[in-house]
Amino acid sequence: MRLRNALGLMCFLAILGCDEDDNSVNDVVVTPSEGEPPALSVECSACQNSEFKLNEGSGKLTIQVGLTTEPTNDVKIEAKASDDTEIAIAPADATIAAADWKDKKVSFEISGLEDNVADGDQTVSVVFHAKSDDANYANLDPVAISGTVVDSGNGGKPCTVVCIDDKTLSTCPNGKAGEAVKQTCEYGCSNDKCNDAPQAKCTQSSCKDAMTLNVCDTATGLYTPKNCEYGCIANRCKSSDKSVVIRFMAANITSGKNQTYDDQRGIHIIKAFNPDIILMQEFNYEQGEHALVKEICGDNCHFSTTSHSIPNAIISKYPILSSGSWPSNVKSARNWDWAVIDIPGKRKLLAVSLHLHSKNNGSELAPLKQKIEAKQKEGNYYVVIGGDFNTKSRGGVRSQFGRMLYVGKDNPNAKDDKTAVPALDKVCDGGEFPVDQNGNSCTSGERDDPYDWVLFDKDLNEFEIPIVVGNRTYNYGHIVDSRIYAQHDELSLIPPVQAEDSELCYADDWCTNNKGERTNMQHQAVVRDIELQYE
Repeated sequence: MRLRNALGLMCFLAILGCDEDDNSVNDVVVTPSEGEPPALSVECSACQNSEFKLNEGSGKLTIQVGLTTEPTNDVKIEAKASDDTEIAIAPADATIAAADWKDKKVSFEISGLEDNVADGDQTVSVVFHAKSDDANYANLDPVAISGTVVDSGNGGKPCTVVCIDDKTLSTCPNGKAGEAVKQTCEYGCSNDKCNDAPQAKCTQSSCKDAMTLNVCDTATGLYTPKNCEYGCIANRCKSSDKSVVIRFMAANITSGKNQTYDDQRGIHIIKAFNPDIILMQEFNYEQGEHALVKEICGDNCHFSTTSHSIPNAIISKYPILSSGSWPSNVKSARNWDWAVIDIPGKRKLLAVSLHLHSKNNGSELAPLKQKIEAKQKEGNYYVVIGGDFNTKSRGGVRSQFGRMLYVGKDNPNAKDDKTAVPALDKVCDGGEFPVDQNGNSCTSGERDDPYDWVLFDKDLNEFEIPIVVGNRTYNYGHIVDSRIYAQHDELSLIPPVQAEDSELCYADDWCTNNKGERTNMQHQAVVRDIELQYE
């Protein structure tokens, strides 16, 4: 729709009037000659030099609008401001009856508004629209008259519309600035406005934007915004201006007959927790490794892998500076993969992804430790190792890696609990290890062996922070089992995960989907977070 200026081009629009040379003059009304097309006649007695001028906060003028030809039906004239923080128009609309069109003009009062902002003189427009069942007037282009609002110079106080708590909105009745006014919201306040209906209760705190954390009160189910001095990331406020939260995941979570990621079950789990660095095993995907990395990590992620039949991978949102693999002394198809990652700060990260043998893994630990220690000394790297160790106890890992890595302490009060669902073995009973909602730290499909690990060197371990999901806090990391999420009715916290994603389904106790499928997810993902402080 074109916007036609009310001056100059069409002299029958008597805003200011036009002389025979098309020069604007004041307070002149031009009566259209017979045969002119339907149009709006606009008069502005206070206008000068083809425009109006109003003082901010005090200026007023009147514009009258009439019709140039007889309409077949009543015509409603609507007036709108190009910037309603600078000018006000009253009334918003007025109607000219068809029977009175010759004698009737409708008046609109234009007022300059005090916005309490020292923003200089502002150019504004008043736009008039005709609405009618008369097709000739209904199809008119809108007509505009322009002008200037002269700034008063009153800077005023800055005012922002914002939720100041979960029930109260701070509003700005004077527009851009001025004294704020508190408004109580019947259905709570979120996203800087009053909710117009009862809201679903919050389940966990989350970053509202880069600098604000919405703190969830699980008792009331309402958010309270909290300003984060150094920014908000990973659903928490950063503790300094030189820190970054990094999420790690060990993921041997393939499924199906051929142990791949093709059926999306493992992909669901990875997407739900959005790790920054993934230590992956059985890196198999029918559409190819690049497609899998893009699916779970996006276009800008980096990865390294080997070409063995049971490949590992290291997938990172941070650049990979170098990578390679060390041959296993037990299984030729299961190398130990490493990558040096350019995390923030001067000190870089050595990440190792591994898949140890299911029977002779104890004999792999000593040579693996030697390889890692030698590589770490090359660059004084931080170290993270993760993946499928296929271990049935924690003693071997602790004895080999306890000096270099922080392995975690066992629960001194651990005990077997055969009444738990699933049954809880003593080795799986908590301690300083990642756990699920039931306190189970084992990751095998039957949840009775500690197969999978994410381990940090002692320096990196100092930066560990709890993982928060819903109203639960996991101080030493989290084991992700969709069956346990379903058991606790918490699947809504981790979309797109489905209840059956973690099903083993060659053990009858775990076949809950009753489809006879060999879903065959033999491991659970392990997730740990750090907030790295760096120089």
